[in-house]
Parts: sequence; structure tokens; C-alpha cells
Amino acid sequence: MKRLIWNITKRFIVIIPVAVLFLYMYAELVTLEQQNAREKVISEHTGHLKLMEYMINNVFEEYYSTLYLIRNSNEMTNFLADPSEENRGEVQSFFGRMSDNRPYINGLLLGADSGEPIFGLTAFGDIRSNVHGTVPYPGIWYEMVSKVVDAPEQGFYFSPLTYVMPLANGGTKVPVIGTSIPVYTDGEVTATISMLVDGNHILSMIERFLIDHPSEIRYGLVDDRGNWIMRTGDSHMFSYDPQQDTLIKQNSELWNQIVREKIGEATLNGMNYHFHSFDPFADTSAFYETHPHFLVGVMSFTDDDITVLEDSFLLRNRPLRWVLAVLILVLGGFINLLAYFRRNDRELLAVSNLVSDQSHDGVVITDTMMQVTYCNRTFESMTGFSNDEILSGMHDIRSLSGEEFDSAKVMRFASIQNQTIESWQGFLWVVGKRHYALTHLSVSSISNNQGHVVHTVGLYSNPRNLSRESFEKMVLAQNQSTNEMDVYPLKLLETKKNGDTEFVVVYLKLLNIDLIEAQYSLDEHYVLGAQIRERIAQALQKDDLMIQYSPDTFLLAMHVSDHSDPKEIAMIQKVFDEPFGLRDKKQVIRIRSGVSAASPFCPDSAVMLRQCRMALAAQDHFERNGALVYDKTVDEHLLRYYAILQAFPGALARQQLQVNFQPVVDVSTNMIRGAEALIRWNHPTLGAISPAEFIPIVEQNHLERSLGKYVVEQVVRFLHELQEKSFSQIGISMNLCPTELQDVDLVPHMVRTLKSYGVDHNRLVIELTERTLLTDLEAANSVLEELHNEQIQVAIDDFGTGFSSLSYLHELDVDTLKIDRSFIKNYPETDDGVILKAMVGMAKELAIPVLVEGIESFEQLEFLKNLGVSAYQGFLFSHAVDEKGFMGLLNR
Repeated sequence: MKRLIWNITKRFIVIIPVAVLFLYMYAELVTLEQQNAREKVISEHTGHLKLMEYMINNVFEEYYSTLYLIRNSNEMTNFLADPSEENRGEVQSFFGRMSDNRPYINGLLLGADSGEPIFGLTAFGDIRSNVHGTVPYPGIWYEMVSKVVDAPEQGFYFSPLTYVMPLANGGTKVPVIGTSIPVYTDGEVTATISMLVDGNHILSMIERFLIDHPSEIRYGLVDDRGNWIMRTGDSHMFSYDPQQDTLIKQNSELWNQIVREKIGEATLNGMNYHFHSFDPFADTSAFYETHPHFLVGVMSFTDDDITVLEDSFLLRNRPLRWVLAVLILVLGGFINLLAYFRRNDRELLAVSNLVSDQSHDGVVITDTMMQVTYCNRTFESMTGFSNDEILSGMHDIRSLSGEEFDSAKVMRFASIQNQTIESWQGFLWVVGKRHYALTHLSVSSISNNQGHVVHTVGLYSNPRNLSRESFEKMVLAQNQSTNEMDVYPLKLLETKKNGDTEFVVVYLKLLNIDLIEAQYSLDEHYVLGAQIRERIAQALQKDDLMIQYSPDTFLLAMHVSDHSDPKEIAMIQKVFDEPFGLRDKKQVIRIRSGVSAASPFCPDSAVMLRQCRMALAAQDHFERNGALVYDKTVDEHLLRYYAILQAFPGALARQQLQVNFQPVVDVSTNMIRGAEALIRWNHPTLGAISPAEFIPIVEQNHLERSLGKYVVEQVVRFLHELQEKSFSQIGISMNLCPTELQDVDLVPHMVRTLKSYGVDHNRLVIELTERTLLTDLEAANSVLEELHNEQIQVAIDDFGTGFSSLSYLHELDVDTLKIDRSFIKNYPETDDGVILKAMVGMAKELAIPVLVEGIESFEQLEFLKNLGVSAYQGFLFSHAVDEKGFMGLLNR
């Protein structure tokens, strides 16, 4: 459920970038709209600044003209030519008239060429005062004079707006602007004329200009020192205040841009600015050529003001973008979710098709992040971990060399039904809770139509059982190269050796696991395997190793407390004493194991592995159960084993194997009525090799049919020789190995051989042991029927030594019962023959002739006569002899 919620959440998460992109594009569109609106507002109001410039220029032109009117007046000319008291009075009167005619004049002052005042007047409102030899406002006076005493003839100077306190005005400061010009006579400065202008004269005009503009647009006038002469804001008008911060302090970045550009735009801290410098005398005054920006008009407004000024849908409805973004997220998420479920159905169908044929294997599905999203119960059984533990990543997958397995590096792409499938298969190691298991993995990645991987499916299966694996290469190989499947186990053994100096390595094989597994379904095989591993783990200590090569082959590294008597090995046998199985089908698993020498005496892990395998090979080849601890005799036995195996094919080809014949004797007449063919092998270097030694080797290596055909050829040939010498009544029996019953050419080959020598079919007798019959009773019945159809007789050899004689005897169509020698060998000393008597009686009830083997005394022969047995074999009459010896017995 949590994973489903996460997958649904992811469908909505992937829409977030789309919503973010929409918000970004919407924001860009708003920015563009805002920029257009900003430019429109600036364009509309730039003309107002130019109008302000024109108005200010006209005012200052008037101030400039007034000064030159005074300088060029007759009164001033006469005084400068003759500074008499009369002429002074004329100038004084002229100053008064000028003050009356031009109300903006607050003061006029004539100064000497040294800058010292001569006379003048101040006029503030109705109060007028004459000035003689003193400076009423020295600060502004000396500033004005200092700028023009060295100025050219047409030079002039205007001071910034300044507040002064009139001498008779009750202490109220008034704004003034100082302006002055030099007076030249004969090319030299002889005087200066200065004028104080009422600042309210120009401020009132600017105020009337600004009051008619929208309150959202803020206007301001700044002098060349950064002082705000006048500005608007929040529906109020602010006049010059020397105590307020200058524009330089308020916004130095804007001021620096104004100084650089004179006319331009700026957007700083959310405020939009347009500025225009007023330099009315830049081209007519040397001072203003080097001191630009006498006045600056500044227009400002915020982005929010644009929304009010411009009727823009985008700007008026900015919050709408969030509503639209949420709508995109929700609708896009639902659309993506629908597409996901539809695509997921197709992907799950592809996964289902991929794993349907392997439903009995372990299945693991991972997502694009290689996190396990699903595993079946088979994989849980394979690892010993629960589903939650596997989903949390507690299991591990290792390559054959023990490195962490990365499927992305080994998979390749292939096309299957419009799906791109990346696949790889091979062997690797699965690290379970208490074991390491060699496993075959087939891993495939399913991609969507865009080629993106959406699922990785791993199918894990057990390797085949190794019960019949050949150890020949390992025993006979001169080099000690490591099999790739042993690389990781050897690393684990080496780690074990570094932490535990007292351990042995056990190579364990389960002998009859195939028969037990045959009772169960394929998926139940894995459950049975988990049960076996749990049982083995009971015999192991915490740090011991359990490595599983296949369902029937294990490698164990076990700590032992005593090298001379490793009791821990017996614990392995003990856990297998109890039957295994599912439901009510439980059986005891027979085991064989090879044990290496203890680690202190064998420091090399690779040698320990080889030793335990050699010991198991000896147990396996000589069909001994239990555990065998490796010693030097193991090598000797195995070397002889493989020497026999290698010599056998050549011995057949050179007919070095000899067929001897032990007579079958009539009990009543003591005459030979037949013989049993017995194979013998006398090797030039290995010496006499007993059938008990080489026949198991032949069977284990699937060479029994070659031997069987060889014996058939020798027996039929000898039957032909007997026939040629008038012993056509003699029949010969021969044994078959159990696996020969599986050969469809078994009986046809006998028929062809008999026909080629012209021998009657009923003279050949085929002996089948109980072991042969019980291996596959159905196949045995089929062969018996085929033999009888060809008139070839059948005998059951070693009757009574099996476990089901009475149960199967009535189901088989046989011609003779050969009772094993074990039922008479102790007669009459310690055996009264009761069992033999019962067996003979049973055979008579079934009308089956009886032959008893192993007769070695006359008492035993007499007992057979009394029981009514028809024939016997034994040393009492003769050992097995060669063809010549047998012919001698017939002629005796």
C-alpha cells in the first residue's frame, strides 16, 4: 500500500516541473508586460520632465537677464565711473525700484573687486533694509562672490537653494537662491553684483506643475549637491529641508548613475526611476562647463503603481498564476496517473509474459532505482529472508569472483514484441541469511516505448544436482588451476581461516535427493531445500560457513574442538537421521561427505577444498556412505580408480577381458546343464582386477553397455562353438547392469548376435538381480516381455537379497530363480535351512524352477535333493573356468 501511495505521489511530483515552468513563463510574461507598461509610463511622463526643464530654464534666464539689466543700467555705469554719494544714492534708488518691480528679489548687493561689500538692500515681503559695508548673509555672499571674481565678462553663478533668516522676520527661515555676475571695466573686474532670489518663486511654479500629476508618479527636483529641492510622495508635497538626507545618502547608486549619464533610467530596490539633468548654462558659463547637473528632475514609481496606471489583465491578476499552476498540477497529475495505470498494465503484462514460463523459479522485480519491488516465495525460500527483509535489501548478489553484482553492466538490449528487453544470464552467488548459494540468474530489463527502463526482472534457479559430477579432472590434473565457481568460496574459506585456526572443510553430498524431489512440484523443491539448509545450520556454529553448490552438494567450514576426534562432523550425520519432506511424504536423506585435514595441518584453503573433494570422490566411487577424512591413501585409491577407468576401453578393444564359465549342474544327475558367464580381467600392470572393483567403476562412468555387448558377443560365440561340438543342449546365462534396461537396442542386439552365429534363442539366459529389477520395475517388465517374445530365457539372480522379493515375484514372468548363496553357506553348521526351504516351497507354488548358488559340500547337495531343487552352482563341482576348461568338464 505504501509503495502504491508513493507511485501515485510520484505521478504528481513529475508534474511539478511543468507547473514550475508555467509559473516561470507566466512570470516572464508578467515581466515583459510590466516592462512594456514601465516604458509606456516613462514615455508619457518624460515630456513632463522636459516641460519642467523648459520652465526652470526660463526662470533662470529671467534671473540672469535681471542681473545684466542692473549691470548695464545708467545708474550702475555712472556709479562705477564716479562712486560719489549722489551716484550711490541713484543706484540705491534703482535697487529699490527693481525690488518693487520684481517681487522675487530678496536682496541686491554691490561688491568691490576684492569681494568686499559696498552697499545694497534686502527685501523680504514688505520689509526693506539698506546694507552699507556689511554682509547680511556672509555664507551665501562669499560663495557667490568667490565664483565670479575670476569669471569672464559674461560669467555668472547661481547658488543652490539655501535657507536664510531675514533680519526682521521673526526668526523664520526662508528659501533663497543666490546669483552673481562680475562687472568689467577696461577688461578688468572692478565690482560684483549679487542678487538673492526668493526660492518660493521657483518652488511655487514647480509645485503648481507637480500638483496636476497622478499621485502614483513621484516627481522630485535635486540640485547638484544631491539636495531635494522639492518632491512628491504619498499625496504630499515636500519642500527643501536642509535637515533631510540627500539623494546621495538615500540612493548613492542612483546618484552615481545620474552623474554618469545625465539622462536615463534605473530600477533599484523595486523602484523605477527616470532622471533628466537640467544644465541651462552649460554652454554659456565656464563654471557650469566644469560643474554639470545644476538641477536634476527625477521621476519614480513602483511596479505596483504601474498596475494602477495601466489597465493590464496580467498585472491586475497576478495571483491568478498560482490558481492556474495548481490547476495544471492537479489536472496534469490525474492525466499522468491515468497514463501510468494504463502503461503499468502494459508493463505488468510484459513482466507477466516474461516470468510465466519460469513461475517455479525465484522471481525478483526491481524498479528504475534498482530497489526490489517484488519477490515471490520461491526466492524467499532460496535466501532464508522474509519478504520485508528482501524488499529492504538485506540479501546480496555476488559475481562468481565475489564482487558485487551489477546487472546494468552485463545486460544487453534485444527487441521482443515492441518492448526493448535488456537481458543477461549466467551463474552467480546469492548471499542468504545463513548460507551462500550458487544460482543461475536470467535477468531482463523491460523498457517502455521511449527506451527507458521501467522494470528489471530476475529469474533465479538452482543449478543441476552435482551427484554425478566427475572428479577425474581434479584428481588427474597436474596444474592446480581454480575453477571459476570456486573463486568466491575460496575467498570465504580464506576469511574463515584468518579468524579461526581450528576448522575443517566438509564436502557433503545428498545421495537420494533426486528420488525425494521427484515426489514434489518444482516450487516445492525450493521449500525442501530451505528445510535442508535449516537442518544443516543446526549443526553449525555462528561463524561456520555453509556454501551450496547445488541442491545436493554443500561445502561446510566447521570449527572443531579436537583435531584427532572432530565430533562436530558427527553432528552433520545426526541432523540427517530424521526424515525430510513436505506434507506426509517424508524420507531419510542418505549422505556422503569428504573431510579435509584440519586447518592447522593444511594452511592452504585451496588444498583443503581439494582434499575434501578427493575424500568424497573416494566415498562416491567406492559407494561408501558416511564421512571420510582425507589422508594419503585417498589419493592412492583414486589414482587406481582412474587407472582402471582409463585402461578399460583399451582392454575391451584388445579383448583383454576374459569370460569364464561356472557350470550349472543338475542336482539329480550331477551333469552339466548350463553355465553362468563371469567376466575376469588380468591387467598387465595393474594385475588381477576383481569384477567387484572394476564393474562399479564401469557403471559409474556409463560404460556398462560396452561391457554388456562385449559379453554377449563372447557368450554367443562360445554357444556356437558348443553347438559345433554337439553340446547344443547347453545354455549360458549372463548378467545385466540396471541401466542397460534403458537401452532400446538391448534385446535387438542380442537377437542380431544370436542370428549371426545361428544359435537358438532359448540357449541364452539373461540374469537380472533384484537391484536391477527394483531400479525401474516398469522398464524391467517391458524388457522381460521383449525377451520372452524372442524366446530368450530370464532368471532372477541373487534372489532373496532384496527388500521386496515376495511383492514383485508374482508380477514378473521369469524362467528361473537363482537363490543367493547366503541362504545355504552356513548349512548345516549354524543354519537349519528353514528359510531356504520356505523359498523353494514358494517357487514351487509359482511353478518357477529353482537354482541354488554357492554349494560347497555334499551335505548341502543332499539337502537340495531332499527339497526337490533342480540345479545348483558351486565350488563342490567347479570354480569358474575358461572356455578350454569348460570343454574339459563337459568331456569328463
